[in-house]
Amino acid sequence: WSIDSDVALVAHHREKPMLDLTAMGHPLFSGLWDIELQLDGDPVEFDAGWNCSCWYSDNDADYLELELEFDDGLKIDRQLLLSRKVHFVLFADVISAHEGVKIDYVSRLPLLAEVSAEHDVATRECRLKGKGLHARAFPLALPDDRVLSAAGEFQEKEGCLQLKQVGQGGLYAPVIVDWAPQRR
Repeated sequence: WSIDSDVALVAHHREKPMLDLTAMGHPLFSGLWDIELQLDGDPVEFDAGWNCSCWYSDNDADYLELELEFDDGLKIDRQLLLSRKVHFVLFADVISAHEGVKIDYVSRLPLLAEVSAEHDVATRECRLKGKGLHARAFPLALPDDRVLSAAGEFQEKEGCLQLKQVGQGGLYAPVIVDWAPQRR
């Protein structure tokens, strides 16, 4: 997809999707859009069964939804919404499992090596800086203030933006990355 100089590419033919995102002409993410899950402490093994369940494009945004269903009833819906007008992207995973099943979730968005991540002291916001680009990333399902307890964390780790969350039976794990100059 492309708007002006905002471009998102997603390949889903492997065990886990690959992602490339360019913001205002500057590469921001590239590589494995990783996901790890444990259900009641047991790791989930992934296969190359991702399907594109929805793709929609209009004047406001491009939207992609990938789906992966498992034999035991586990379902993952991976969503990406790229705004066409206001320079942001939403990455989200919807995890659906059986009622009462504890879900330990980790998602990693692959930053380019030349992009640095700086954490805000008071909030869970992460500021991203690259050559000619400034962006902010927010984990929407976690409280903004760090002083508030949360069943998860959001941080830069090993070259990726990493979101961890815990849920029971299901969870929604959204991250917004905003690079609009007027909101910097």
